[in-house]
Amino acid sequence: MPTRRASARPTLKPPVPMPHDDQGALAQSRSNRWLRLAQSAWWLVAAVAVACFALSMPGYALSFQGQDPFTPAADPANGVFILRGITSLLTGLLCLALATLLYRRKRDEPMALFVSFYLLTYGVIWAGPLEHMETAVPGIIDVSLSVIQPVFFSAPTVWLAILFPNGRLAPNWSRWLIPAPLLTLVLLPFADARAMATLNSLPAQLLALSWVVLFIVALAVQVHRYRRVYSETERQRTRWVVFGLALWLVLMLVQSIPYMYLQNLPEGSEAPPWAAASGLLWFVALATVPITLTISILRHRLYDIDVIIHRALVYGSLTAILAGLYAASISLFQRGFVAVTGQKSDAAIVLTSLILASAFTPIRTRLQAAVDRRFKDLHDTRRSLDDLVEEVRRGLWVVSPVQASRRLLDEALTAFDAQGGAVYLRDNGRERLVHQTGDGIGQPAIDVPLAAGRAEHGRLVLSRRKNAADYTAEDVKLLARTAEAVAAAFPEAAGDLKRG
Repeated sequence: MPTRRASARPTLKPPVPMPHDDQGALAQSRSNRWLRLAQSAWWLVAAVAVACFALSMPGYALSFQGQDPFTPAADPANGVFILRGITSLLTGLLCLALATLLYRRKRDEPMALFVSFYLLTYGVIWAGPLEHMETAVPGIIDVSLSVIQPVFFSAPTVWLAILFPNGRLAPNWSRWLIPAPLLTLVLLPFADARAMATLNSLPAQLLALSWVVLFIVALAVQVHRYRRVYSETERQRTRWVVFGLALWLVLMLVQSIPYMYLQNLPEGSEAPPWAAASGLLWFVALATVPITLTISILRHRLYDIDVIIHRALVYGSLTAILAGLYAASISLFQRGFVAVTGQKSDAAIVLTSLILASAFTPIRTRLQAAVDRRFKDLHDTRRSLDDLVEEVRRGLWVVSPVQASRRLLDEALTAFDAQGGAVYLRDNGRERLVHQTGDGIGQPAIDVPLAAGRAEHGRLVLSRRKNAADYTAEDVKLLARTAEAVAAAFPEAAGDLKRG
């Protein structure tokens, strides 16, 4: 292999704007101001979202009692309202959790911040809390149908579909989909809540039709980008999201048929037995988008959320699900006891709680162990690079260039699950291959110098990962920091490879 001088910087390090680029600096300053403004607005939206969740709790309490919070009526036979309430509440909480995690970890990235905003509004406006506020805030459903959902949901959904995941527009004509959903709002003053619910007026019909068309076109843009534009890594990270958007649209269209039928029934007529199940399908459809986003984050490191947060999110979600099943099971067993004996008993309630607690505790423990196993390896391998830096800085071992670079290569291959790697050390002004692992480096995916100050001792090269995922900026910084620390511990005669 031809020799060359080691680069002083990792090859994947983002370029730094030149000081003389006044226009670029001005544009960057304006971008930062808008970003700070958006971050401040996020806190306001988050506070409104939390307040809406608090006001929706009385409505969810009715659902958990087997009643319809929109038109209260007992339904002890099938418990569909209970399932509907659980699905809605868990979907809303999942949206709120994902939005918070994205903001905390990636608030400086505009697209990640937009997704966080979208999840906040989706979790409140669309996932169910807004409707469940009807008990505490009478008339909120009508306001939601006529104003809130059209204004704050239709356009952002189209924008999410055409901009996800990197914020770039492709193909070029898709830029017209940015203003298109806003133009449809000119029909909104001519359609009230009743018209939007029943679609019995021409403006409401045109508005609904325009949204369906825009959603389909936006989804087609995402499919086109998936097939023709995205890299393999981007395909992996967006596959579940594209599937979720498509499933969401199909389920929405399917559910709209019974919904329109029920909304157009004459006043005072009795609802059919399947009416509650139709509402359950609605909330199941709404859960598809946040669930597929969660899968993309957990399986393919979408927006590079830290693995510790991954584990906390999964464990928290599993705990919440088990808690819901635990509460529902207690209610079911208590009703069964009353049905059999015809009377309530505090002793029966205590006994039922003890039995369920003894059954659910092992399940929760096993789920926790499974989650820990799922994320332990990745977390520990990344931490091993930090441990290597700490060992070198403490002087816990005396290194030779060959031995130290071999340890560094082994740790890097394990941490990033690379297909292969190599180390080149300088020997009398020339680079020499001293280590090579795996199936060869092929096309280098990352090239990090072994340099300390002005002393350049060589370079570390890694090939692509086994799962074809790209190296992130955080990966490059971590590896460069580790390589610099190891190179700083090289003896003065680092160029004399015979010492190794």
